[in-house]
Amino acid sequence: MLDNQREALGYQALAEASLLDTPPEREFDVLAKLAQTLLGTSMSSITLITPERQWFKARCGPLAAETPREQAFCPVVVETEAPLTVADARLDA
Repeated sequence: MLDNQREALGYQALAEASLLDTPPEREFDVLAKLAQTLLGTSMSSITLITPERQWFKARCGPLAAETPREQAFCPVVVETEAPLTVADARLDA
């Protein structure tokens, strides 16, 4: 399947899930907190990617509610289908 077809299917699934711009939910908050604790990070999030932005369904730590897609790391993971580790985002181009 072509990358743009796969991405379009992902956006369709995201729309069908009806999660974008919904209020916080305890279940998602618990998962984000669990990830933060297990990984020993200062922040964690459950992130949804649209063509224009990344939006955080749940977040722990100093994160805005959303950011422009071009500032996000998540699309790199979507595009490469490979794990991405960023030790210090302030130092990453």
